[in-house]
Amino acid sequence: MCKQISTWGIESYKDEVAAATFEAIASGKVDFVVEMMKFNPRRLTTVKDGIGRNILLAAIAFRQEEIAKFIYESNASKSLIGQYDNYLNSLLHVAGQMAPSVQLHGMSSPALQMQKEVQWYKEVENISVYSKETINVYGLTPHKVFTSEHKQSLFAADKWMKFTAGCYTVVGTLIITIMFAAAFTIPGGNNQETGLPLFINRKAFKIYMIFDAVSLCSASTSVVTFLGILTSSYNIEDFDKYAPTKLIVGLSSLFISVAAMMTAFCLALLLMLQRRWWILIPCMLLAGMPVTLFVLLQFPLLVEIFNLTYCRSPIFLRKRSVT
Repeated sequence: MCKQISTWGIESYKDEVAAATFEAIASGKVDFVVEMMKFNPRRLTTVKDGIGRNILLAAIAFRQEEIAKFIYESNASKSLIGQYDNYLNSLLHVAGQMAPSVQLHGMSSPALQMQKEVQWYKEVENISVYSKETINVYGLTPHKVFTSEHKQSLFAADKWMKFTAGCYTVVGTLIITIMFAAAFTIPGGNNQETGLPLFINRKAFKIYMIFDAVSLCSASTSVVTFLGILTSSYNIEDFDKYAPTKLIVGLSSLFISVAAMMTAFCLALLLMLQRRWWILIPCMLLAGMPVTLFVLLQFPLLVEIFNLTYCRSPIFLRKRSVT
């Protein structure tokens, strides 16, 4: 098909191939674009959509990372990267526009959607050949386009961050209350003469106290972190790393706190029931259920935030000079 198309006249090529190409870009059909670029890259760089966007501008607008990377790393990018659409929007203006909703559906929260948008804008900023102060026909710079297009997203992301932090703060506060009390109402009680715990010389008791302290300190750390989120006001740039890092610290501390709390509970049972395994084992299995549920329900969010914040590789490896 590509061989046959390469023999078409320029007008037929622009009409038929352009429509198919831009539809392929919008829907993320990487193989189609790659094959078309291999057979006739020069002609493909001349086609434009209804508002004057070339194939690179379209790939940026539709957030098609693989297609944009392939076009950028090809020789054809030299003639594409400096072009505008009909409204004088450069690559950076297009990157500042709101992403199609279908590209954001896979993200689990508004905060992650906002983070993804900020990261995409910064990626395109690294390859833009024009100044950040370049304006379009509406007199807007790329940053102003990004800010105006993402007002609602910023509000939703900020609201989600604070609602989530508020929920986790309640959980952390309950754990602090429980573990603080558990440090003084110890298993077995105290010696009436010396005031020391009766099980002070047992290894399980020492481990119990360590896990109690770990749970208490971790819960305190998470509460302080989430309170910081609740009392902060975020701008767009904060959703790149600053705000997600706070959430990572708070969630990680809360996970450690819950796990340490249930471990301390199991050790307390071990001290009190004196190896009566017929009741110890069922109780320990039941104690593991909250931790398992918490991990299954909340751990994927932590992994997603961490990967998006610290494990993301650059899309465009080469950087061009600004004119």
